[in-house]
Amino acid sequence: MTIRTLDHQIGYTVRALRGENSVTLDALATAMRGRGFEWSTGSVGNLEAGRMKVTIAIAIALADALSERTGRPIALADLLGDAEHVEISPRLRIKAAKVRDILNGSSAPILAGDLFGDPALRTRADEAWTRFQRYLSTSDDPALEMPLAVVRAARALGLSAVALQSRSMEIYGRSILEERDARAGEGASAQALGAAMRVLIKELRERYPHGEH
Repeated sequence: MTIRTLDHQIGYTVRALRGENSVTLDALATAMRGRGFEWSTGSVGNLEAGRMKVTIAIAIALADALSERTGRPIALADLLGDAEHVEISPRLRIKAAKVRDILNGSSAPILAGDLFGDPALRTRADEAWTRFQRYLSTSDDPALEMPLAVVRAARALGLSAVALQSRSMEIYGRSILEERDARAGEGASAQALGAAMRVLIKELRERYPHGEH
């Protein structure tokens, strides 16, 4: 299985779309110039070889330019072609279907099952989820036994402590305290831990602005 970076996958797909629809390098470069990008045939070549950083602005213009030149609608998600996985960073490879969902407007978080290629990352997420499930199954009242930092964070978000931990597992692949500690760094001071938790609360508030609802 060939897994390309997101930039390279988009370039690979553009090349395939050009070939299938007899769109020349010059025709695509001209269409991009008409959308405000100073492109030449060399720019198209760099894109297709994976040597160009594809910004969201470039992707939008490409989809529009290709729609014009091919005579059929090309959506942002179509720029991923038939890829099964894409590399977002050297340590993060995820299902292309998840990226397509995001490009189509989905706000669903990336879960452990969406990951590919880094066994340690997937194992960590799965182990963290198993620990949390075990914790819930052995506690009559999980909220009473949650660490104070978790209870306070949950209160700030309008969530129960259990709901907060569950959402942390979904988004980060580990408990909220594990994520806080990882961000603060080994041996972090209380101030650093507090700052890391405040950032997490901000992120979760933006994702879940209505608390439990």
